[in-house]
Amino acid sequence: MKGIYLITGTSRGIGQAVAARLLATGNRVVGISRTPSPLDGKPGYRQVLGSLADTDWIETMLEGVKEDLDDDRIELLCLFHNAALVEPACAIEACIADDIRQHVAVNLTAPMLLTARFMAFFGGLELRKKVAFMTSGAAQMAFPDMALYCSTKAALSMFSQCLGQEQADQSHGFEIAAINPGMVESDMQKIARAKDPARFRPSEMFRGAKASGVVQDPETAARAICELLQARTEMGKTVSVTK
Repeated sequence: MKGIYLITGTSRGIGQAVAARLLATGNRVVGISRTPSPLDGKPGYRQVLGSLADTDWIETMLEGVKEDLDDDRIELLCLFHNAALVEPACAIEACIADDIRQHVAVNLTAPMLLTARFMAFFGGLELRKKVAFMTSGAAQMAFPDMALYCSTKAALSMFSQCLGQEQADQSHGFEIAAINPGMVESDMQKIARAKDPARFRPSEMFRGAKASGVVQDPETAARAICELLQARTEMGKTVSVTK
């Protein structure tokens, strides 16, 4: 199935691995990141430089995607919200206001805004369309010193469920899914493992997960994620990647 995939956070980690795998199987990828991805310049890849804390670039990007839809080989148009921040990862009273605002903007506000514009822009197309959110076990499980990350992931999970109900009875609606990849090696994992346990209590858990082999490499996770992006899953529900 050939598709166009809009993916946030393609400059490294899971986002880069997912984008690379989709390109390798003949799909097109619009990568959204603050810094250029190593994939920039590869056939089928279009780089959009933009911060999720400032979404002025959305309309221009969607216009560019609309031009690509003239290709009648395209069977799926998918928006995949992958990018997220883990910082500030500390007790909430130690967080400064600007860091809280940026965290919520990137992890929650930007996905909501981008989804709203994506669905409004392409809602009339009689084409298979999908919005997928990267979620986490932290959406269901509380951790100390991760109040912002757990809360924004939980909110995004509920957002996905609500959209699933909204779209369920639409004749040419959007498929909605949330994907929990499990623990995957990333900058966030490295940050969590490197923190002082006295200031970030879950750090020992993250170190133990790495030592025990629970943490997947991005390429392994990307294979399963790509399959889920292309599959039809239960509307709005979270599907988990099994190692």
